[in-house]
Amino acid sequence: MIRTNKILLCLSLISMLACNTESKIYKRVGGGHLYLVSGNKELFWFSGIHGVDPLNPMFYDICVEFAKFAPDVVLVEGNAIAPNDSLDAIRHGESSFVAYLSQTNHIQIQSTEPTDSSIFRYLLNSCTKDEILAMYLIRQMVQWQRPNANINFEVNAVDFVNGINKTLKYSVSSIKLSQLSDLLEPYTNIEDLNNNNWTDFDAKKYLYFSKNRINEIYEHVSAYRNIYLIQLLKETLESNNRVFVMMGFDHAKELDKELQKLFDDLSIRSE
Repeated sequence: MIRTNKILLCLSLISMLACNTESKIYKRVGGGHLYLVSGNKELFWFSGIHGVDPLNPMFYDICVEFAKFAPDVVLVEGNAIAPNDSLDAIRHGESSFVAYLSQTNHIQIQSTEPTDSSIFRYLLNSCTKDEILAMYLIRQMVQWQRPNANINFEVNAVDFVNGINKTLKYSVSSIKLSQLSDLLEPYTNIEDLNNNNWTDFDAKKYLYFSKNRINEIYEHVSAYRNIYLIQLLKETLESNNRVFVMMGFDHAKELDKELQKLFDDLSIRSE
């Protein structure tokens, strides 16, 4: 039995106040979830947006659909570990909230992400370490530029790239802010990145909606993640019947044929 009643009550009261930009975006593009079934095997992929605002009614909808579906196992984008407080989990994003629901209900949870080391091995066949590090930082800047985010760029950026450096082995010494400015200048056209000017660079537009080298590398990573995810779903469905996925819905659209084939194959095997 999925325990969500208290969370639903709290979120329903909060969502009554919703009128912000994040809520409007979700109401416009959210919903139309993916549901696939073959015999006793079921997949539910929630169609939402990347959000961190408790006023966003998406979190109420996630709670409702999660309880209705009652999954055996949950796959989330990013970190599969969440805070122990529901509102704190929401402020870390939709995947963190689903991870919180899973932990609260003692449901098995796993990340949809391949390891950084495997991604880096894949990328280094066609990219330099400078390009990889730049793409990862710009991708993270997209997250930091979300509405209501309160980011100390100078501190967070240095911490972030030095975390990546542990696996990428980009530099033998700690990376400094000045090095990041030099690394990103070809893309940002900003000489000295700092807390006052870093948002002048539209990271989201540059990464997702422009044709450039960073976008190309991002697409390589996305393709690799999709390959990994299909394999993960195959393995997960072998030992579980009901799988709930919380991952950017663009991946579900990109993988439509592969997902349909996966369930068609399951149907053939069960005959």
